[in-house]
Amino acid sequence: MRHELEPGIGWLMLAASDAIDNFLESETNSAIEGLNKRLDSIEALVRASAPPRYEILSLSEILIDAIRITGAAQERVVVDLVTDKNDNITTDANLFRLALSNAIRNAVDAVLDVPTDNSQVYVSADVTPSTFWVKVSNQFVGSEFSLDEVSGTGVTAKIGHQGQGFGIMRIVATRLGYDLLMQAEAGLAVFTLRGQRRIG
Repeated sequence: MRHELEPGIGWLMLAASDAIDNFLESETNSAIEGLNKRLDSIEALVRASAPPRYEILSLSEILIDAIRITGAAQERVVVDLVTDKNDNITTDANLFRLALSNAIRNAVDAVLDVPTDNSQVYVSADVTPSTFWVKVSNQFVGSEFSLDEVSGTGVTAKIGHQGQGFGIMRIVATRLGYDLLMQAEAGLAVFTLRGQRRIG
């Protein structure tokens, strides 16, 4: 699908940039970027629907990889990881990265609206002998999110701008048997993903 549509989107962007003054700040550019994001979401949903391919991976390494693929500026994301112990988990690398990169991307988008230049996204993770957890926290404009309870233990969805990609995260969590939680109050949003370190 991307192979078929991406060249057309590229030609549309090129033609529009020639025809429209201040193209980068135009609504046309915003619409094209939105089209690209929808294509990303469709592609991600297809990947998320595939059967899991489990392997043993370092939690810290896969988390750093998820941050990298978001394209977020290095100074925008503060990482707190315990690296002096075995943090291996059994998971599907692609699905796990997909969930985490969506959470981090949402957080980065949110802090861009916060009226301070040094707003950052905080990412932390750790393991116990049997479980793991990952938290992504960020400031956002406003005092709270509207939260919508959905089916599944520990799975909560939020509505609004920051909810982009949450459906994908929910699918991944369900497929991998993880708990997914989003809490937001007093201008602080916290996304948490928890699961068993080993399958079976």
